[in-house]
Amino acid sequence: MFKLLSEVIADESKRFTGYVYCNIPYSCGLSEALPSFKAPVPSGMVIKRQANMTEFILKPLKASGKRKPLTIKIWEAK
Repeated sequence: MFKLLSEVIADESKRFTGYVYCNIPYSCGLSEALPSFKAPVPSGMVIKRQANMTEFILKPLKASGKRKPLTIKIWEAK
């Protein structure tokens, strides 16, 4: 069974103890942002962890016309 991107982000957010924010679709709380990530986890996704922030870097789809990778950031506010 494949995992959804929202499940991976929710699992990663469990390492934070405070309130968690996300930058997509706009700067908001994680619970408000999770419905935006219904796609399966793409291959080649890179996860960069820092003390109070995690970045998920996704490559653009082929033939999508996008050149820059999509970066999803979640961070903790204490």
